[in-house]
Amino acid sequence: MNLNPHTHNPLLDMPLRGDRKAPKKFTGKYDEVAQFIKKYKRLLDQYQVTSDIDRCEGILEYCSKPVREFIETSLHYINGDWDQLEAHILKYYDAEKEEMKYNLRNFLKFLSTQSKSYITNLES
Repeated sequence: MNLNPHTHNPLLDMPLRGDRKAPKKFTGKYDEVAQFIKKYKRLLDQYQVTSDIDRCEGILEYCSKPVREFIETSLHYINGDWDQLEAHILKYYDAEKEEMKYNLRNFLKFLSTQSKSYITNLES
């Protein structure tokens, strides 16, 4: 806790939820979590929010109530460990599923095009 009244908290300068500069409210969708975190981290850099505790606290502004409740019960949030909280959010909301979606689509497309051609030799 900061007891110095002359120290400014950069969280106060960050845009409020719904502001055009704020990230879109995160509601827990797997296909939005990675982009949400990326945008939030850009805001942290832009507004020079460097304290892990502030980073953990600030994310709540941009989340729906169920997501906020999930975050607030996380030990990483309680302990003010931003790096671990970020990893926990990405894992819990299945960010890898979004990455795999595109890889699976590309793989199936590849299979489709390759299944139409014949193997003529074993060299290529």
